[in-house]
Amino acid sequence: MESSGPWVPGPGLSLLLLLLPPLLSAGSFQHDVLNWRNFHHLDFGWKTIHRYLSPDWGSLHRSIRSKASKLHDCDGAFDLYLVLDASNSEGNTWNEVCDLTERLLKRFTNPKLRISLITYSSVSSVLLPLTSDRNELKKGLQRLREIRPSGTRRLQDGLRKAGDEIAKVYTANKKAASMIYALTAGPLDQWTVWASQREASRFKNFKTKFYAIGMKNSQRNQLIQIVGGKTQAYEVPKPNDMEGFIISLVGNSCKQVMGGDSYYACVGESYHLGFYASGLSPDRMSEYTCRYKLDKNEVYI
Repeated sequence: MESSGPWVPGPGLSLLLLLLPPLLSAGSFQHDVLNWRNFHHLDFGWKTIHRYLSPDWGSLHRSIRSKASKLHDCDGAFDLYLVLDASNSEGNTWNEVCDLTERLLKRFTNPKLRISLITYSSVSSVLLPLTSDRNELKKGLQRLREIRPSGTRRLQDGLRKAGDEIAKVYTANKKAASMIYALTAGPLDQWTVWASQREASRFKNFKTKFYAIGMKNSQRNQLIQIVGGKTQAYEVPKPNDMEGFIISLVGNSCKQVMGGDSYYACVGESYHLGFYASGLSPDRMSEYTCRYKLDKNEVYI
């Protein structure tokens, strides 16, 4: 197989690039460009960056630095459902749940994007019905802060609520795109894991992208069972690693739900683009070739 490093645009190039999926050939692979902020101030090592860019070590990642301030946000228009654990947990977990929710939502910048907040414990509730009204979202986040966690951790009830809400939208519009972030702040009993898997199986009927987020002493293997894949299960890290975690979660999930093949980047200054291709081995990186097409004519390897 042919071996080569990524092509880097020269200093004199200052036009709008359309990065299309590379041509496929022996030794080459298709990649998707992710929206990432530059990591130069985060002091990450390669393994740490790889862990943030995707929880699956079967993926291959590369990156170029960026100063573009919006590359780490999600500008897609779809429906986002947050299913939040409001059960009785130890410590100050609920404040952390609310903080994480607000930090995540700040990354979704499209005014047409609709958001719903759903809480679960012994019972589940649609705290904020699906809306694109940012004033209503602000009120919903305020009501979220006022909740006093109680009861048991019945994730399946929260997922059922989300599925019911998505079904209403999907019935009226089969092209509606949706995504779920389900957050749990602790371990689940086996019945809850099984019941949550059953509820999650409904999401395939609506083409919904489903991600699980674990906090505190949640068990990653349980989250993987529920969502059905390693790349859809995330664990909240220590506070000093939170920025990279949020960038990873938003970037990966936004790319998946939007399903886009083309991404724009304005060059003329340094910028950061990350991409990955699943199913590749980090031990064979020198055997892979990246191919980029600029406009419709020139190909760079």
